[in-house]
Amino acid sequence: MDDITRKIIEEGQKHTELPDAIPAPKEKVQESLENLNYADGKERDEIDEIEAKEKMRGADLISPFGTNDTRVFKRKLANMSSSEKTKLAEKTATRIYADAELQDEALTKAFHEWRGTNWGSTGGRTEEKVKALASDSLEDFEKKLKSKTLSELQEMAMKLGFTPSFDRIRLISALKQAYLKRG
Repeated sequence: MDDITRKIIEEGQKHTELPDAIPAPKEKVQESLENLNYADGKERDEIDEIEAKEKMRGADLISPFGTNDTRVFKRKLANMSSSEKTKLAEKTATRIYADAELQDEALTKAFHEWRGTNWGSTGGRTEEKVKALASDSLEDFEKKLKSKTLSELQEMAMKLGFTPSFDRIRLISALKQAYLKRG
């Protein structure tokens, strides 16, 4: 070994423990986060902050619309090109319109329907939704299916790759089979 390597090893053996970090007060951390400046120089508003928090939580990956917040969705929709709106409509099984205004209305309606029926939504029935999703019994799942409308059942079947039927009993049994296969 050469002298430099030997000196490095000797110095490293002397300092085996790292000094404890001094915790910063929560107020200072919050203040520094609020005064954070971005490298691109752009001003951030409340909607940008909500979108950033959703990305940290993974809501942009879970939601087919890329968000669970109405304000963020409206901004995204306003900034989308017509081809991006068409792709989103295909992804979310929403009807595709040639008219931009009708397309926006259809996507907004689909967003609110998705948001209202999914766990991440807000509202007075959130606790019921949490309990229903936490339950793992087949009877509870069947009760949930029977409480859904025919169009909701058809949408669920389409998402699972089934051809939607107009027979409720048939749809419920197909969805129960898919539930049992999920392992």
